Amino acid sequence: QAGALALSDEEPSRDGAAAASLVDTTDTAEPGEAFRVRLRIAGKFRVVTWERLGPINPDLAPERSDGGYYISGDFNSWTFDRMAPSYSDFGLHTADVRLFEAGGEFQIIRDCSWDQVFHPPSEQALSAERVVGPSSGSEGKTWCLSGRVGDVFRIQFSRAREEGRDVKKLSWQLVSSESVTTKELIARGEGRLFLIGSWDGWEAPRAMNWDGAAYACRVRIGSRGRESFQIQVGGGGAKKLHPSRDDAGPFTPHDLMGPLENDSPLSWTIGYHGADYAESGSAFNVRLHLRNGRFSEVTWEKLR
Repeated sequence: QAGALALSDEEPSRDGAAAASLVDTTDTAEPGEAFRVRLRIAGKFRVVTWERLGPINPDLAPERSDGGYYISGDFNSWTFDRMAPSYSDFGLHTADVRLFEAGGEFQIIRDCSWDQVFHPPSEQALSAERVVGPSSGSEGKTWCLSGRVGDVFRIQFSRAREEGRDVKKLSWQLVSSESVTTKELIARGEGRLFLIGSWDGWEAPRAMNWDGAAYACRVRIGSRGRESFQIQVGGGGAKKLHPSRDDAGPFTPHDLMGPLENDSPLSWTIGYHGADYAESGSAFNVRLHLRNGRFSEVTWEKLR
């Protein structure tokens, strides 16, 4: 872990306890490595230090906790889709990815942590000859499938310990291809759409799923008693749907705009109208409807 507890006791306390703070370090370690940890005390000052004792002894290395591995890319709006682990080949993980838009940039992430990213050494790498990580300095360094709309790729990532070394391998192959447009995928319920909203500061997109008649996603109302949102079309983040007026909803006449590549401040707001009966902790099912294969309206209903 890239961090350590530093102890200090600059101010007196009733129980004599020292304050602790997390200090960044550049140390990284592998299972099986040994360290000597020392606590030094000089009056009111305390400091913790450590030193690596030597190379890894493979015979003493504990069995690695494999954790969960996820794929994140422009096809899923950089959210986390879990890769399926193999039960016959330990350390192997697989994901099938359908491209909603041309391209296909991605990284592999362990346990949904952006501090544990596996990536190529360069930007938009077209081959997987080298896998770097896990690391946190991965921004912009992605693999690229260079696929077309409707292509399905099978991506396999493996991680295993061989003679004390952390060996990572990545591969992908095109398993099927369909001549289809983004609009056609949306019309048949196979589009990639996401809610982005005020509940987390407009940070993490939430996937909308096809329920047989519309794209839907649940929203829980926070302490303010209202939540605002827009709808992102595709995983790239550029194209969005928004209303023609701010704080729009089922009880306020408006038009659905987009998908547009703009940064409009206009959004739908659950709880703006009293008829929503929104309150802190209540949940709503937001639905994006289609008519003749086109986006038509956004509605929501309170869940019991």
